[in-house]
Amino acid sequence: MRRNELCQFDVSDVDLRQRLAVIRNGKGGRARTVVFGPETASALNWWLAKRSGAGPLFTSSPNGRRLQGNSVGVVLRRLGGQAGVYDLHAHRFRHTWVHLNLASGLQEHEAMVLAGWTTTNQLSRYGAAMAAQRAQAAAHARPVMQLVKAG
Repeated sequence: MRRNELCQFDVSDVDLRQRLAVIRNGKGGRARTVVFGPETASALNWWLAKRSGAGPLFTSSPNGRRLQGNSVGVVLRRLGGQAGVYDLHAHRFRHTWVHLNLASGLQEHEAMVLAGWTTTNQLSRYGAAMAAQRAQAAAHARPVMQLVKAG
């Protein structure tokens, strides 16, 4: 998801049991549902136990003011620096997400739906950076000689 979409989540938008979150007003005003894994569900469960009530899922102050996109960037740069990952920014996660999901077998159309893209332009741009690496891994996983020996 985009960082501004993350900031717009309310507590009621997240379903921990089904591991889904509803983006009500994404880019272009489009709504979509995003999925998350068990680790994220566990972290969100911990986060929700620490806060009370409805309203914004992520806040930037004790008074409950909604977290803003630029604050996400500040936090990522700080945490990235602490981890030795410099120039860490939210968009890097989208690039990595596309690469890892395509490498694990997610179809391009499925990636487009989950990412909220309406054309293949973004998929091509994001996926191109590591396309050679995915192609080499696929070739190693399915070498032609195995097909010849099987026949």
